[in-house]
Amino acid sequence: MAQQWQALADTVDSELAKACARHLEPYLRHANSLLGFRNFQMGLLNGEHVVPLESVDLVGPTANLRSALDEMARCNELSSRSVRVYSIYAGTLGVLTDAPLWQRYLAAGPQAAAGHPLWQTWAQRRADALHRTDDMSQWLRSVAAYDLATVDAFTVARSFPENSPSFRAWIRAAEKFAVLAKEEAHAASQFETIMSSAVTMQFAVGGFMLMH
Repeated sequence: MAQQWQALADTVDSELAKACARHLEPYLRHANSLLGFRNFQMGLLNGEHVVPLESVDLVGPTANLRSALDEMARCNELSSRSVRVYSIYAGTLGVLTDAPLWQRYLAAGPQAAAGHPLWQTWAQRRADALHRTDDMSQWLRSVAAYDLATVDAFTVARSFPENSPSFRAWIRAAEKFAVLAKEEAHAASQFETIMSSAVTMQFAVGGFMLMH
């Protein structure tokens, strides 16, 4: 039995480490770089500078943001999976000697354990983590939406003769969306630190519960 518990504990440690890792940070850093350069190009075009239209990257930022959204979904799954594994581990060991907290939770739901201070602390941290990950997903979807709007406006602009009134109007729209995409990406990068901290804290409290 001791070996089984140790194996389960190792699994929990592995899952928590995966869930707490900052998986999104490289994607967001790359997205900021790509979107920043596209924003620069749109600004030049709107200022009537000569910029080869074919040099504008219509694929890179979109592909990067799609990968970021996929990674966000994977992070959410890792977090949920680690909570499930943690629940099994805590329920097996029993975090309370008189009435295992997680056994009560698994048997009758949160209300069965809601009165215990350790549960209350963990439940709040868990709620914070869920809210932060949901907010992060919304940030990414917002960046992706502005990115696609930039691509669409630029594509329409290219359907008109260069420097025609319609071309210039759509380039102005493309620059506007490019600026918004860059601003949202920057905000998402800053928020990623907050989200990662929230995810880490829920398991820090959970680890304390396992040891006390």
